[in-house]
Amino acid sequence: MNYYPQQGGINWVQGIAGANAYPLMPNTNAVLMDRENEGIFYIKICDNVGMYTLRTFRYTEIVPQEKPAANIDMSNFVSREEFNALKALIEERSANNEQPVSANCEQPTAAAAGSTGNTARN
Repeated sequence: MNYYPQQGGINWVQGIAGANAYPLMPNTNAVLMDRENEGIFYIKICDNVGMYTLRTFRYTEIVPQEKPAANIDMSNFVSREEFNALKALIEERSANNEQPVSANCEQPTAAAAGSTGNTARN
């Protein structure tokens, strides 16, 4: 009677010789952790006729790193003071039903503010 260890969980072996000797049923695979060499594990795959392949891997712990603060170019943004000044100007013009403020916050000229482009003809 052949002995096949229960699959699942962590399987520990003594070096590569233990990994080679580790019995597997056909059409199964196992991850085998090496007790002798820290950071080494094996993946053993057994095909349908009982032949196996053994692959060796090295693993290391991945330590999370803090993300560096993003470097944002603040010159493309307005300050709180500039924002509040523009907001007050918009609210003032809205209350007086005046022409809206242009995108570059320039005051419209008196001639442009007084003419609508429409002339009445009698």
